[in-house]
Amino acid sequence: MNILHRGGDREITLWMKYAEVRTILLMRTVRYLASIGKSVTEALDLGWLNLKFKAEALRLEDEYHLAGC
Repeated sequence: MNILHRGGDREITLWMKYAEVRTILLMRTVRYLASIGKSVTEALDLGWLNLKFKAEALRLEDEYHLAGC
């Protein structure tokens, strides 16, 4: 997403690499999905999440749940 739309975002800066921004956004997605009782797998099946993010999103979901969240 364009940095101009994220002007007030404290985690994402103009100088961050794309991979860092993607990780932050996917982690937010994982937390949101958990808050509504959905998993990354369900989101993929429903077409809510692009398949190109599958591996990273599943890894982040595992880390999120291992952290006790």
